[in-house]
Amino acid sequence: MGSGRGGSEPALTSARDPALTLSMLVARYDRNAALLDGHVPVEGIDLEVHEENNDRARQQLGLTGSYDVWEGYAGRYLMDVDAGRRTFSAIPVFPKRTFRHSSIYVRRGGPVHSPGDLTGRRVGLQHWATTAALWARAVLAEESGVDLGSVEWVQTSPDVPRWTRPPWLRLEQARPDADLATMLLSGEVDAAITSEAWVPYEHPEFDFLFPDYGALEREYFARTRVFPIMHLLLVRTSLLDADPSLARRLFDAWTASKLACLDRFRRDRLLLTSMWFHALLQEERAAAGSDDTYPWGFVRCRHEIATLLDHALAQGLIATPMRPEDVFHPSSLAT
Repeated sequence: MGSGRGGSEPALTSARDPALTLSMLVARYDRNAALLDGHVPVEGIDLEVHEENNDRARQQLGLTGSYDVWEGYAGRYLMDVDAGRRTFSAIPVFPKRTFRHSSIYVRRGGPVHSPGDLTGRRVGLQHWATTAALWARAVLAEESGVDLGSVEWVQTSPDVPRWTRPPWLRLEQARPDADLATMLLSGEVDAAITSEAWVPYEHPEFDFLFPDYGALEREYFARTRVFPIMHLLLVRTSLLDADPSLARRLFDAWTASKLACLDRFRRDRLLLTSMWFHALLQEERAAAGSDDTYPWGFVRCRHEIATLLDHALAQGLIATPMRPEDVFHPSSLAT
């Protein structure tokens, strides 16, 4: 991975100057591979791409302010917006979306067999602000009727600076050397929420709280039309203010890269090492009602952003209600 250019602002000689160079810190996905490999350009921009596939490491690097464009946690970004921290502004590109019914784990033979068993129990998580945990808690609260205030939560990472916990939240800080999987295995916690994939290979001692998560996720999507947003594309606000066309140019390049990926799926369906890929691809396209099964853009995804904001407010990540329009730079709202 390359190094950033420090916190200095790039020189803006012209909005269309082909020499304008921006640094971008992201993970590599199939949907952005064409962009990262240079097959899809950003109009008028020379991108210095820095790849970091470890989510936590990338988040910490992004928070240093050393990159002009970076992939950040949606939950943490909403907390920054709520606190008035606007060094970076989101544009409606969602590098990572994931259903989180499968992110809640229990110990085989332990006391938790259903969501109702969580009342009064200790549940571990990486961080209260982690977007994976936000959506998993929404599954528990909104879909299963769990009172989040009745649970004793234990987080392994420290709080976001200058965040005020809601008064109903029972959140304990784990010891500095705590490991979430070890805590669940030992009985220190009775369930755990994590973005890591523990079952079935890594930890056969664990099980999903929702073993039928695939069917539940399909039903949830059919009913809500929400494909949970995990990460946002963040751009230095001063750059977007100076050149409002930058948001659209970045959006168009990311979209072209994603569409190249989706088209490759259609062409390579017989070349992929998979038994059911073609059938799964057809199922997903039918469910989405579009060949674009990984949507982004403000207009198309406004209802999903509103749902994310509702959960963030209910769970105390943000203290004041926000509209989807408040979350993104104004220059990106027509996407």
